[in-house]
Amino acid sequence: MARVAIGRKDYGQALEQAAKAIELDRNNADAYQVQGAAHAFRQDFKGAVTSLERAVAIDPSNAYAHYQLGLSQYRLKRYDRTIIHFEKFLQLAPNAPEAGQVRSILRTVKG
Repeated sequence: MARVAIGRKDYGQALEQAAKAIELDRNNADAYQVQGAAHAFRQDFKGAVTSLERAVAIDPSNAYAHYQLGLSQYRLKRYDRTIIHFEKFLQLAPNAPEAGQVRSILRTVKG
């Protein structure tokens, strides 16, 4: 339900649905990832980081949680953390459609 709400750009509803899923299962990495994405779409990057860090703690192999976490850290100008999560994303999903964008941002933040 939360992913559907994001698709409709109803980020408030997405946050509500993700919170319900988390309430039912505190170890639901997907729910934390969706919650993080909804925060990011609302430009709440600190909230996004909190949720996405939980998602990658539960499931370190979740490439897109690392991707979204890297983007949120980038927006917060935490470049050391951006590098960590983008490099992990590329390790997990080297041929993802977002890989080019990630490599470009990495070149920028690594200077």
